[in-house]
Amino acid sequence: LDVTMKQHDFVDKDFEAAKARVLAELQACIDRSKKGDIDAPIRALIHFINDHPRYVTTSSCSGRVAVFCEVPAAKKQTGCWLLASHDPVITSEVEAAYHDERVEASQGPVMFKFEPFILHVQCKSLEDARVLLAAAIDSGLRNSGIVLGKKIMVGIRSGLKLEAPLAYDGQRLVDEPYLERLTMMSNSMFKDNVERIDRFEARFRKAIADKEVKDQSREAKEAAKLARRQVQEAQGAVVTAAEDAEEDEESLSLSLFDS
Repeated sequence: LDVTMKQHDFVDKDFEAAKARVLAELQACIDRSKKGDIDAPIRALIHFINDHPRYVTTSSCSGRVAVFCEVPAAKKQTGCWLLASHDPVITSEVEAAYHDERVEASQGPVMFKFEPFILHVQCKSLEDARVLLAAAIDSGLRNSGIVLGKKIMVGIRSGLKLEAPLAYDGQRLVDEPYLERLTMMSNSMFKDNVERIDRFEARFRKAIADKEVKDQSREAKEAAKLARRQVQEAQGAVVTAAEDAEEDEESLSLSLFDS
C-alpha cells in the first residue's frame, strides 16, 4: 500500500488514478460480476458513492435469490444458474427451476440460495474508510470491515444468508411445500435486506453531510487564525518600521551634533 501519513491518517496516493480506471469501466458497462450493469435497487447509492471524490465502488450486488446447478465439463466442475433474481420471487419461478431438465444431468448439489447485499468500496484514506464502515455497522450490516493491502478497501455485507440443497447428482430431494417455504423465507430476507440498504444509504449520506460541515468549520477556523496571524505580522512590521525610522533620526541627530 503506497500511503503517506497526514494528520494521523493513511492516504492512498494512487487513489485518483485507480478511481479513474474503475469509472471508465463502469461507463463502458464492463462489470467484473459479468452481469454488465449496476443492480437497479442500489443504483442511486452507487452513483452517490462514486460522485464523492474520496470513494469508488469496485463491485456490488443488491442481493439475489438463485438456484444453482453444477454440471460436468471437461476436466472440471462448472455450473449454470437455473434461477437468478434481484427481486423477490414467486413459488412458481422456483418450481420451474427445480423441474428444469438440467437438474437431472447435474453432478453434485443443486442449491437454492439467498445472498444478501454486498458492496466493495475503495477509499482514499483510512479515515474515509472509518466513516463508511461506521454507517454500515450502524445500519445492521455487521459483517462489514476494512481491508488494508495495496488499497484501502471496505467490504460491506450482512449476515443474511440462506442455502438449501434441492437435488444431488441428478436426484431431486424435496417436494412442492418445501419449495414454497423456501420462497417465503427468501422473500422475508429480501425485505430485511432492502431495509438495511435504505438505512445504510441514509446514514452514509448524513455522515458525509456532517463531515463536510465539520470540515468547513475547521477550514473557517484555520482561515481566521491565518488572517489574525497575518494582521499581527503586518502590525509587527509597521512597529518595526517606525522603530527603525526613530533610530535613523537619532543616528542623524547624533551625527549632526558630533560634527
